[in-house]
Amino acid sequence: MIGMVRWKGFQSQALDIALETANREVQAARDKEKQRNREILDRLISITLYLARQGLPFRGDGEISTSENRGNFLELVEMFSKYDSVVQLHLDVIKEKQDILKRPQVSLLSNRTQNDLIKALAISVRRVILEEIHQSKVFSILMDETTDVSHTEQVSFVVRYVHDFKIKERFIQVFNVQSTTGEALEKEVISMLNANNLNIDDMRGQGYDGAANMSGIYNGLQSRLRDRTQRHSMYIVMHIA
Repeated sequence: MIGMVRWKGFQSQALDIALETANREVQAARDKEKQRNREILDRLISITLYLARQGLPFRGDGEISTSENRGNFLELVEMFSKYDSVVQLHLDVIKEKQDILKRPQVSLLSNRTQNDLIKALAISVRRVILEEIHQSKVFSILMDETTDVSHTEQVSFVVRYVHDFKIKERFIQVFNVQSTTGEALEKEVISMLNANNLNIDDMRGQGYDGAANMSGIYNGLQSRLRDRTQRHSMYIVMHIA
């Protein structure tokens, strides 16, 4: 009887040890995969930064392996794989899983991932810019409107300020507008300032082209914003080529 109890105790102890060992192995495998994914993301972020800094397009005609132009992003990943074992292993694992399971696998290389990386980096860069503007306290805005190939009116929004005794002009955003009247643009500017936690009372300058909806002394954007800032924001006409 005592031997039976001891045997069951031994079995229970052995089972606990086996389960603990299995859990450690599973956790170790997860940690290894997590570290590998971090290393891959580090390289993909570098590629994204390079393309964004150079103003180069990310995508090509098609993203399948047989496409003649897969885009700069995927082509750079392919080039990295020739010299970087981490990227090469990542591509090999993806290909192996696809061959076995016969369906697309999570690769961190899709157009959705590319867009997510761009958005994440944009948020990070904008956070730094806004922190500098808040330290500077006062700022000016520069805006210009244009129509894209789909005949959609777009406005670019740039902030000019002084930080560490250097004059800086930083692009914040391009946004679509349904109307380009002074009133409609005023609402867009106020919305943009609020979205970026910028106080209109700290605005000291405005720079636009000479179009009436921008420069009009009664209903133009510059006049409307000057009224909001108690005439503190000087308007300057920009001649844009």
